Amino acid sequence: MATKSGGRPLNSLIENNFKKGDATSAKSNRYWWNCNHCDTRIDGRNNNLFEHLTDAVKCINCPQETRREALKNVADGKPTRRRHAHMHTTELPGIDTDVAKQLETDFAFVPPLAAVSGDTSCNLEGPKSISLDDIDAEFARLEDIRNGEKVMDLEFPSDWDVDGKEVLEGNVFDFAELQRVDEGLVPAAVEDEIMVTDHDANEDGTWNIDSMLVSSGLTSM
Repeated sequence: MATKSGGRPLNSLIENNFKKGDATSAKSNRYWWNCNHCDTRIDGRNNNLFEHLTDAVKCINCPQETRREALKNVADGKPTRRRHAHMHTTELPGIDTDVAKQLETDFAFVPPLAAVSGDTSCNLEGPKSISLDDIDAEFARLEDIRNGEKVMDLEFPSDWDVDGKEVLEGNVFDFAELQRVDEGLVPAAVEDEIMVTDHDANEDGTWNIDSMLVSSGLTSM
């Protein structure tokens, strides 16, 4: 009779795919096992050895036939160890096709400028769902807004008479001043600033109100 692992008869699947090592502790009847496919050291309790063979990530070199046999042993043995939700450790290999189909059907990605549908059962609409009627309705709405603004302008006229041509009409910049700039003439304001801050070498560095009025053209001598 084959040796035992953890007090149970040794399964041929374990015997063919693992090598028995030392005991896990001095007073334990459990042993360490080394996988023949990946040389991983595993505690032989519960269904650890079977589940190791089913794990395509940890034991990547395990033959597919051996992996299927290990999955069947795990399913038939009803393991008591809590298992995580990866598909390679479920009772049956593969993914839940019903859940996958539901995720694909209900996947709702709304791209920019997409129409918002009133049909809540359709979650996969995109820009192509915008009809010509929708576009016409949107332009009609904008036209209504524009007409409403015109009515408001007529009912509540503004004090500002703005027609968009104020610059060309000379209402923003004085054409006479622009002509002086084109001719290279220095504006009077700049001359005043020079007269106030700068002094001739023959002057004593002082100024008075009379000279400022004369230089500004407000009075004459």
